[in-house]
Amino acid sequence: DIPGKRSGLLAAVCKSLGAATYLSALGSAAYLIEEIDEFRSLGIDVRFHHYEHPVYAQQFPPFAAQASAVDLLLNEGDRSLEILMSGRRPDYSASEAHALAAAARESEEPDP
Repeated sequence: DIPGKRSGLLAAVCKSLGAATYLSALGSAAYLIEEIDEFRSLGIDVRFHHYEHPVYAQQFPPFAAQASAVDLLLNEGDRSLEILMSGRRPDYSASEAHALAAAARESEEPDP
């Protein structure tokens, strides 16, 4: 019974659960930053996940990133969790995510 739509609903759910921070996928920054005041008005900080895929030993080169968790487990066994966790980086703030999104848009624009 929580009212709202899109980011407003998400922010209200976070507030109802007592969340102080919402951690989002970086790909959501494009729309979420435009609606960030929905969160800020409720005292919720928005952060963006930052992960750099680690390279690990695979049976057949070249390395194929994001193959699957099963691939990691079969190739690295007991080291899998350590390897998976090694890709975690400090979260991006909303302003950092906004700058990254702007830079990505600029790099996609064709040269005149």
